[in-house]
Amino acid sequence: MKLATSIQFNGNCEEAFHRYREIFDGKEVLLWRIDEKNCPSEKMMGKVMHAELQIGDYFIYMSDLEKEFDPLVQNLHMNYEADTLAQAQKVFDGLSRNGTIKRPLELTSWGSYLGYVIDEFGVEWDIAFE
Repeated sequence: MKLATSIQFNGNCEEAFHRYREIFDGKEVLLWRIDEKNCPSEKMMGKVMHAELQIGDYFIYMSDLEKEFDPLVQNLHMNYEADTLAQAQKVFDGLSRNGTIKRPLELTSWGSYLGYVIDEFGVEWDIAFE
């Protein structure tokens, strides 16, 4: 069995794919670009039709959309729970580069570390370490 989350982008999927692969030390499973055989419009030529990134036992599917998406419809929120505080900090720093920190990664009153960030691609992340 395989469980995956699918994220759609407004033309910057490949950039997000490589960035997430770097941040999470992920494995590139597939990166399939749109070509002349499967191109719905000229503006989509060379964009990502389907990409798969493996992070541990988890998969993220990614693609570019031809039309602008409504952020209210996208409503995607990702959660990442690190194995170490150093790993949590590395991921948080990577996602917050060119993004918006909603809450710094810091110790909570219940003893866990937690931080919130919206990355440069508009995806919201909760980063935690217990």
